[in-house]
Amino acid sequence: MRKIIIYVILLFVTNNWIYAQQDSIATIIDFQTRKFRSMLETLYEYSSDSVDIYTASDSAFSAMLKSVNKQNAYYPKSIWSKYFNSNQGQTESIGITTQLLADTIFILDVDQNSPAEDAKIQRGGVLISVNNIEANVNNYYKINSELRAKEGDTILVKWMNYKSLEVKTVSLICKKYDEPSIVSYFVIPDINTAYIKISRFSTKTYEEFTELASKLSNKKKLEGIIIDLRDNSGGTLDAALKMINEFMDVKDTIFESFAKKADFKYNTISTGTGSFKKTPLIVLINGNSASASEIFAGAIQDLDRGILIGEKTFGKGTMQKNWNLIDTTGYKVTVAKFITPSGRPIEKSKQEKLDIDPQLKLSDTSIYKQLEKRLEEDNLPTKLDVYYTKRKKRPIINLGGIMPDITCAKDTITLLTDVLISKGIMIEFVFKNLHLFSGIANSTFEDFLFNYNVSDEILQHLRVFSHNIKKIWNEEMFLKDKEIIRHKLKANIAHYFWGSSAFYAVSALEDGVFKTAIKNRNQAVEIIK
Repeated sequence: MRKIIIYVILLFVTNNWIYAQQDSIATIIDFQTRKFRSMLETLYEYSSDSVDIYTASDSAFSAMLKSVNKQNAYYPKSIWSKYFNSNQGQTESIGITTQLLADTIFILDVDQNSPAEDAKIQRGGVLISVNNIEANVNNYYKINSELRAKEGDTILVKWMNYKSLEVKTVSLICKKYDEPSIVSYFVIPDINTAYIKISRFSTKTYEEFTELASKLSNKKKLEGIIIDLRDNSGGTLDAALKMINEFMDVKDTIFESFAKKADFKYNTISTGTGSFKKTPLIVLINGNSASASEIFAGAIQDLDRGILIGEKTFGKGTMQKNWNLIDTTGYKVTVAKFITPSGRPIEKSKQEKLDIDPQLKLSDTSIYKQLEKRLEEDNLPTKLDVYYTKRKKRPIINLGGIMPDITCAKDTITLLTDVLISKGIMIEFVFKNLHLFSGIANSTFEDFLFNYNVSDEILQHLRVFSHNIKKIWNEEMFLKDKEIIRHKLKANIAHYFWGSSAFYAVSALEDGVFKTAIKNRNQAVEIIK
């Protein structure tokens, strides 16, 4: 009886303490809220500077969230809808991307499914005015601001077909439309390997992937897939997990997270029924591959399902939850941290002095030597933690982020090539010298991709254009980068005739990371045996 009484007393005391703590937190939050209100009122009434309550509040909300975790974020009205739409695989726009070339504003891209495409506005055209604002170099930023409309806004666009010189004026109503996350793809005929570039993971990515892969497979069974996640900053977790499952042939953990709340604790297991569970897989990554991209790459590597090529990923090993607010603003809060199937944390940490556990040398000399060689080759500067893949027990280096199986940095270029690209000189050369490419208009993109080569004669025209008109050239740098410039120019030609998807495809086919993937595709075959 006495034990029961003691237990009841303890339970009562504990419950009271818990409620007191909750009351205490509620009281603190209420007090801090009243402080914030008082400061806003005082600021508005007494500040000698003009005060925008919305801007001041937005800054405070953002600073508060960032003070807890740098991945937290507040989104004001102007940004929240675009951020939210992006995760849903949509965008809110009229669908025109511009490029300022010299003193002319060109139409660089017209989005699929957009109002601009519906109005038959053409890539390579020249903007004359937007909402009666003259399109010139002085108004470039103002023009782009006018083009960034909200759903339902009417935008008046006057433009000229650069080839026919025909001028048209169209009224466009801004709307939401699907924006593909798979931005480029092609199949290499002689090895029947598909290249697929994914710019982000949205709620529509998995559907896009399965439809595309099915279409490509119907022609002929694919002998390999290369998924390019370079510069993919993440997105929707569910889409990444569904895609991982497509490559898994057994039931296994593909994702695990740790959180304060049970709602965000995950232990996701593959079904083992993936449509491409026996297809050799290569994943391309770099320092801008983050979050959901790292989850995908980490699972593929840890489960010995494919090989990773490129550079170490960003190292964002946290998961955020989005909250909508009633005034159409929103915010996201970090609610969980995740690890790969082998137990590796992805979140980048402070760099420490390089150190390999000497015990590893005693237990497995061969692995120790492999790691020493890898560290020396890659000049890795941080403390080393070693994990092992789950099936073949391959050693994996953990430095925060995902380390590729084969390190391959992007191509280095000279200052000349950098300027030709960054200043838009290459694309301007294409737009203003269409007579040099008249035969391309009747080609298919596939024929162009695999068979067209930029001739030395066209490179000479580029030299004259850049040197005589743009006053930019360096012959020594040109000779060093000649083949790279040839390939970059081909990508810009593709951009004009077929759009950004073609630009990405040509760029990939000729870059060093992609070529390394093709060279090492047998490793992707061996790893799944």
